[in-house]
Amino acid sequence: MSLLDQLPTYAHLIGQSYQLREKSSFLMVMLSRQLSQRPSRSDKMLLITHAKSISVQNSFEKKKQELSASQSASTEVHASNADLYAQLQEERRKNKKMRKELDLLKKYVNFNASSSDELSSQEDNQGSENESDDDFDNVNESGSDPDNTNESDKS
Repeated sequence: MSLLDQLPTYAHLIGQSYQLREKSSFLMVMLSRQLSQRPSRSDKMLLITHAKSISVQNSFEKKKQELSASQSASTEVHASNADLYAQLQEERRKNKKMRKELDLLKKYVNFNASSSDELSSQEDNQGSENESDDDFDNVNESGSDPDNTNESDKS
């Protein structure tokens, strides 16, 4: 049962407590008047009622202290929850920032990897073109050089 649900009960007890205090003060006046005389049956009833009102007042004070203690404990729990929630929000902000940084890093790595793949494929293509050009030049040089004829052909 929550504290809010108990408030009507405590309000009712407070009202009863004030009524009993008024009655007990009235009874104390009556009692002081009657002390000089012999107590009658009604006086005895007044004393019993006064004792009961004191008992109810004590139980009300006890309930009031319990409520106060539970409210202070509830306040401490709320404060603790607020601190934990603030820590959670801070961790969420840090995680979000780290995810952004990680995404940027992944993009950078992927971009560099794709750039290096393109560069290496271009270099491979250029290298194979250079090799074929060199081979072509070698063939042309050997076939077109007139000084490169065999001496056996001359005789």
